[in-house]
Amino acid sequence: MSDPDLRHTYATYRDQLALRQKHNKYTYVVYPVASSEAYTLHKAIWKTRGAKFLPLTADEFFLMLNEGVRRAHAQQGIADLTELFGWPPAELTVRVEKIKDALGLQDDEDAYRLLRNLGGLGIAARS
Repeated sequence: MSDPDLRHTYATYRDQLALRQKHNKYTYVVYPVASSEAYTLHKAIWKTRGAKFLPLTADEFFLMLNEGVRRAHAQQGIADLTELFGWPPAELTVRVEKIKDALGLQDDEDAYRLLRNLGGLGIAARS
């Protein structure tokens, strides 16, 4: 670390991680570990560097990320539909099941999509 350019680059990197934390945005490091000791060591190292450590393979991480984004999107869609039709979430769930049964749909998302399209057309679905 005696090279001034290397020290400058490292200091800039640390400053950027700290700045992101102030805005509740974090850097995540994804790397699989073989033991609880390795996990504890990696977690401590990355914590001091201002990042969060996840003991996962890249495939595992991206599958979990995709699922989380899908769930968040679905929840936002549910909130939009309850507001659009003026139904409480429990009633929306019942109506989605009725639509799935009536149309022979396999996936809730297909029923939500149908309701979004109906709402976009200004049509309120009836029981």
